[in-house]
Amino acid sequence: MHERKHTDLVVGLVLILVGLFLTAWQFVPEFRIWFVVLDWPLYVIGVGGILFILGLLANMPGLSVPACMVMGAGAIFYWQKETGRWDSWSYAWPLLVSSMGVGMLLSGLLGIPERRRRLLINGLQWIVVGLVLFFLFDALFGMHILGPYWPMVLVVVGLWLLIRTFLRDRG
Repeated sequence: MHERKHTDLVVGLVLILVGLFLTAWQFVPEFRIWFVVLDWPLYVIGVGGILFILGLLANMPGLSVPACMVMGAGAIFYWQKETGRWDSWSYAWPLLVSSMGVGMLLSGLLGIPERRRRLLINGLQWIVVGLVLFFLFDALFGMHILGPYWPMVLVVVGLWLLIRTFLRDRG
């Protein structure tokens, strides 16, 4: 029943915000100017920000995961629009995995203390996995951000696996 109460709260807040937005759109012409000026990827980032704020207001820290993923997608789209590098999606998509990890970190920091440690560890792992995949796919398909040093990604992954193995054996 407790979860149902939170869900109703979030849905109610979303409906109120959407209703206010649409009312302002119809009756306040100056309101539309803001949306002509802004680039469309900023809308995507804004939707993620609204999701995050709703999660905070409704005491649902788990909403930070999809909120960060939506904001991450908006940030990628913004970069692509500004640079014209729409082909970068072939190597930039792993950044969504990293943004999921950021959301897990935030969820752990804002959420239930008993789950905090697990969410923080998992969040950090997903951030690392996403970044490693990003640099690896960039080396294969992209702009080669790391230049001739891209094989160091393999070294970093190997070191991470070794350290993780040793830490598990000690724990």
